[in-house]
Amino acid sequence: MGNAALDDVGDYLLATDHIHVSWRTDDHYLYGEFFLKDLRTCLAGNYIPYVDPRLPQEEQLVMEELKTLEEAPGSGRLTALRVPPYAESREMWFYDTNHRRLELLDLDFKAYLETLLVTKGIPGWQYLFTGTDMGHREFNAIVRQLRISLESLADMFPGHDYSDLHARLEARL
Repeated sequence: MGNAALDDVGDYLLATDHIHVSWRTDDHYLYGEFFLKDLRTCLAGNYIPYVDPRLPQEEQLVMEELKTLEEAPGSGRLTALRVPPYAESREMWFYDTNHRRLELLDLDFKAYLETLLVTKGIPGWQYLFTGTDMGHREFNAIVRQLRISLESLADMFPGHDYSDLHARLEARL
């Protein structure tokens, strides 16, 4: 992303190199976390320093072009920008080492940040913007947490409409 590309996201740039937010309810039932890098910090940083050999070859090649934008430390999940050498890309990718998944997100940078703030970093929210079939048993815990979290967030923040996120979850089951 050149300087012209940064112009259209100027309102989304941070006044610091990163923001780390971690929260939970008193009963630990509801929680979220994110470590978000400023876009300029992300682009100036290094590529992800490893490739997951459990992924198909074409996804391993994509991983070589990823720079971490956001993650929940210790979760095994991160979101990255695809930054191929000598080319411009605006693709956002979600990597979940726990489920051996590298998924293209149906979000651009601005929509990603807006959704991150709305979801407050609840675990696995990024799956709502992939083509992943979450009806498989391996996703039971994430689906259960997403349902609980989306219901609770809707109660806690009645000024925001979470129906689109609920619909996205149901569409993936």
